[in-house]
Amino acid sequence: MKIKTYKLLVIMEIEKIPHLLKECYAKSDGTTIREHTDRLLENLRVLKNLYGKKIVRTLPREFRERFWKLLETACEYHDYGKIHCKFQQKVGNKKVKCPKTLKEVKHNILSPLFLYLFEKENLSEDELILTSLAVLNHHTIEEKSITPLLQKVENVLKQEFGLTDEDLIDYLASILDTEYKVLENFFYEELPNFRKIYILLKGFLLRLDHIASAKETTLKVEINPIDTLKVLEGHLKFNDLQRFIKENRDKNLLIVASTGYGKTEAGAIFLKEKGFFTLPVRTAVNSIYVRFKKYFGDQKVGLLHSSAFSQLLNKEDEKDTNIGEGILLNYFGAKQYSHPLIVSTPDQVLPFVFHYEGFEKVLSIFSYARIVIDEIQAYEPYTLAFIVQALKEINQIGGKFMVTTATIPSFLKEELQDLVDITAQFLKDIHRHNIKFVKSSILQSLDKIARFAELGKVLIIVNTVERALELKKALEQIDVKANLLHSRFVRKDRKLLEEQIENFFHKGEEKGVWITTQLAEASLDLDADFLLTELSPADSLIQRMGRVNRFGKKSVENPNVFVFLERPSGVGSVYPKDLLELTIKNLFRIGEGIWSEEKKLALVEESYSRQALEGTKYLEKYKTAKRYIENIHKLGLRHKKQEAIQLFRNIFTVDVIPLKFKTMVENLLEEYAKETNLLRKLRLREEILDYTVSVPYYWKENYPNAFKFPENKKLQQWGIFYIDAPYKENGLLKPKK
Repeated sequence: MKIKTYKLLVIMEIEKIPHLLKECYAKSDGTTIREHTDRLLENLRVLKNLYGKKIVRTLPREFRERFWKLLETACEYHDYGKIHCKFQQKVGNKKVKCPKTLKEVKHNILSPLFLYLFEKENLSEDELILTSLAVLNHHTIEEKSITPLLQKVENVLKQEFGLTDEDLIDYLASILDTEYKVLENFFYEELPNFRKIYILLKGFLLRLDHIASAKETTLKVEINPIDTLKVLEGHLKFNDLQRFIKENRDKNLLIVASTGYGKTEAGAIFLKEKGFFTLPVRTAVNSIYVRFKKYFGDQKVGLLHSSAFSQLLNKEDEKDTNIGEGILLNYFGAKQYSHPLIVSTPDQVLPFVFHYEGFEKVLSIFSYARIVIDEIQAYEPYTLAFIVQALKEINQIGGKFMVTTATIPSFLKEELQDLVDITAQFLKDIHRHNIKFVKSSILQSLDKIARFAELGKVLIIVNTVERALELKKALEQIDVKANLLHSRFVRKDRKLLEEQIENFFHKGEEKGVWITTQLAEASLDLDADFLLTELSPADSLIQRMGRVNRFGKKSVENPNVFVFLERPSGVGSVYPKDLLELTIKNLFRIGEGIWSEEKKLALVEESYSRQALEGTKYLEKYKTAKRYIENIHKLGLRHKKQEAIQLFRNIFTVDVIPLKFKTMVENLLEEYAKETNLLRKLRLREEILDYTVSVPYYWKENYPNAFKFPENKKLQQWGIFYIDAPYKENGLLKPKK
């Protein structure tokens, strides 16, 4: 039976709306508006039951009881605008006819009008505006001019619904005007109480809408929480650090602790029932994810980073259908932040600091969730500034944070002092490193490398891929075999090499040499006998030292760390010259010999004191990023989410596929296009991405002829190019000029 073009004359014909909601589609798969809305309301009940008291505790008292009514109202009306016949045609509902002369109006612009019609007597003026704005902005408003948009809306109201009430257009004009000009930003800057209410309303509406739209219909907005303290008390005998966290986990904490002190478990204690444990590199995230699963179980821990699906596949039996479904639930559940514990890289969570379109979805979670920032010293100055600002916003919305690190730059401690409630230090009374300064270039010490290769397991860390390639070639000329790992291997080869290097440094009596770059500083679990490293900034050097005599069980009677001071690679391009000069100055002040944990802290603190950094490019980068964030907030600028992630990382690279793999990749793309099963389709996508490698963005400018724009639309969508450059056993080489 076909429904004729319907007319809603005035509020008196309100009885038509329930019928239309049951007949009109919300999705192209035939899900009706009523079915979709009921999923939102069901998940709203889940959220309220699990975390309701925590969520409203920071709101003004007069809004605490009303908040859930406002959120329920926003959920109920958010898609009412989809009864618009143009939308119904777009999603394939053949029961609905539409005048050809009618122009489409986006549903999120029409929905607030229904909210206004039916709820203006039930809500105060403030409540009506807050709720209407949340509904209006749950999708991006693309139109930049208000007048033509209002004319289109007026035509739809008259022709389709028979509504001629001028109050409707006036009301829409008022909230559109405030959206484009001042109101959202006014909430954020001038009315902090309204700011919280609005962020929570809009943020939870977005989360509930996205969960209700997921193909995995069993997904819930939140999985039942766990008591991390109770679980870990059943597994561990707490040390002094972990007991300290247990007693102070309702404070914002800055914890400086030696490697191997149990910071990971301390972080889990801090997270309580719901939170994010973040680390700078994916391999470290993967390792903590596996560790957390052993404590808390597969269903409670999510993995979140740019190649998380690939990691989940590696850990499971792909032939088991039930496990396959579990992978999908874990993958999509983590992307929707449903797990009680999520192990993540910070770029998947903290870019909300840029206030990109829809940032409230993430920030609202911290009204009841917590975050651990581990290894904060590993980030670049731009990213540090963004992290500090993100922690400020988490604190304002009611969340708690813990920063954990082996070393902390002095200026960063000052930047955090107004946010941190307690700073504590836990250092092991252990000596793991005997330092020797070598006043020559590493390329001039081939005989030294050869000698150490006969004595044990040697790790060499240099500052650039080019220096790594150069050193390997030089060693081969004196018959010293060296293995190589750097960032310019395609993903599948890099994963294999990472397994090989970790196995080499942890298993057996085999001796030999591995050459790598700074990716080994934090991303790999290595335990070398000897470290030979080019000069790098103080924090980087301490990270590199952590890859030798990791557990302090080897003798330090003789030097096991050799720092080559002359002509390091990457000066200016990788590391600022002034930072290297500060590091050398403090290295000589501390001196050679056996270093305690205190000496390592002293090197970083003195090299990164505000006084020492004044006038350096490092501190200027930090200040620039800080000013940038402050300015975009004041001006109300909006980035797209992907732009915000790129800015947060401060890593501008291009993903490429070497031409030698083109035929193989094209075959996989054909399979991908034909596949209908979601799990198999995602697996094929990972197989394709296994042939990618990231190269610096400046390559695209320096070697434009080497970059080949792909004909395949999916590769175009993923932003991947083919590259005409040699790919051999030593990885991707630079293209010919």
